[in-house]
Amino acid sequence: MWQIGRGICFLVLLFLSYIDIRLHRVPINVLAVSGAAAILYQLVFGGSCVWEILAGAGIGLLFLLIGWITKESVGYGDGWGIFVLGLYLGFGELLTVLLLSFFLLAISAVFVLCVKKMSRKYIFPFFPFLTGGYVAAVLIERGVL
Repeated sequence: MWQIGRGICFLVLLFLSYIDIRLHRVPINVLAVSGAAAILYQLVFGGSCVWEILAGAGIGLLFLLIGWITKESVGYGDGWGIFVLGLYLGFGELLTVLLLSFFLLAISAVFVLCVKKMSRKYIFPFFPFLTGGYVAAVLIERGVL
């Protein structure tokens, strides 16, 4: 069941990445259904302890707070996405995904600034990097990377 859950999560992240790239928005209804599915997954398969899941969701709440403080420099959709991913993955795995996501984002930002000559105010959609970080984390976990 682990592989099916990871596959579904990947497909949802891929869909949200596509929407984020095209519209620079993330549909809240998809995030709400994904959140309900993550909670159901944890209730049925119980892969992580309750505190691990709550701490993972807490990271998402922290990103929502950062979005509110910075007037959405970090978008609310990104915060809700991280919240849902925290419900599904738990604290430790979410930190790994975020670390890899921000690493990929930093590489892309340096590339865009150096090669494409774009300004520092260019806004990157975050979900593609979140998806890349998720894929990299799964590959590392499976021993591929």
